[in-house]
Amino acid sequence: EMYTPFQEATYLPIDIESEVIAVSKAYFKEKEGAKDAGYRPCPLLSASAAKTKDGSVVLSLTNVSLDQDKTVDVQLDGLNAKTVSGRILTSKNVADFNDFQHPNVVAPKDYTDAKLNKGILTDYNLEDPYELVNNGKWTLDKLAEMASVSGNDTNGDGVYDTKDNYGMMSWRGVFYMFLLNGCGNTLVEKNEEDIPVYTFNSESFINSYEKILSIIHGEKKIYFDAEKDANNHRVQEVMFPANQVLFWSECISWAKALREMEANFGILPAPKYDEAQSQYYSCNNGNFFGMSVPVSVSDRDRTSVILEALQSASTDTVLSAYYDITLKSKYSRDEESAKMVDIIFDSTTYDCSTVYGLGSVKTNIYTMASENNTDIASFFKKQQKALSKTIEKMVTKIQELD
Repeated sequence: EMYTPFQEATYLPIDIESEVIAVSKAYFKEKEGAKDAGYRPCPLLSASAAKTKDGSVVLSLTNVSLDQDKTVDVQLDGLNAKTVSGRILTSKNVADFNDFQHPNVVAPKDYTDAKLNKGILTDYNLEDPYELVNNGKWTLDKLAEMASVSGNDTNGDGVYDTKDNYGMMSWRGVFYMFLLNGCGNTLVEKNEEDIPVYTFNSESFINSYEKILSIIHGEKKIYFDAEKDANNHRVQEVMFPANQVLFWSECISWAKALREMEANFGILPAPKYDEAQSQYYSCNNGNFFGMSVPVSVSDRDRTSVILEALQSASTDTVLSAYYDITLKSKYSRDEESAKMVDIIFDSTTYDCSTVYGLGSVKTNIYTMASENNTDIASFFKKQQKALSKTIEKMVTKIQELD
């Protein structure tokens, strides 16, 4: 069984660093005819690797020590592992052997201690975020706790820039609403009459806002804002793959930029405000693309019907392919991330203030947040009348469509 995966597989070159033990040459005397006294060096570990026809990589490891367990770190250059499993040939006693009457005394068993290295998570021995999510314990406090451990002035020059490590990274146009929505807040909600109203002066919103700012603008620099700190949104695509950041908050489509990343990464929903919050929430960033029809089109009704039919058909074709194949397979590195994608899309919120850019509220709030301005109540009071008129105009225009 242990050799079967290597049959008709492609050999993979492998370098191994192992402790070397000294074995008496007398042990090899009969085999090698060695007559001189002394010892022969023998590596404690040996290994071989191959790639099977289905693309799986198999690795065989042998430990010749009778009394020493060894932890082995494996670096797969140019390969992106999604899952890991193993079998170990073992027995209770080193002197055990198989015979016709007892064929399974020494037999392969499942090996469950093989783990994928998630980069910074492993380096700092941090908790498994997937378990936190599944147990309802992925919260703002847990995000802050883990981020504070991994952020530091790497080169010790006293200046935090693109050369240092951070617990969190994003840019203000995404990050603050990502966390606020994760706490169950939106800028606009519907009232009892089904009419949108601004609600960012609610107790829940203000508590979440103040808590987020206390984390981001605390004594220790743990958050890197690519727009504010580097004036370059694209540095995120360099810093995260370089293992300089533990948590990167960005639209999920940006996972495509990580396909060549050597270290493994995972996908998570936004954290909850606290464990008492009933569920996770994810935000829609508001950007979308529409179809334009030239004024020169003679039969607009026909064109509209065709476009609508194509859009309808894409729901069961293009959308399914993007979600099930691209997001959950090509962009995800492990089965857990694919499950997280389901949580994210099942809990997506749509804030019409963000989608339609009403009153530039989102821009004003994330600007205030980036400047550590906690006076949301005063901002709401000053803007309330103008914002109400903006919503009235939007509602009127939508009603006129009927």
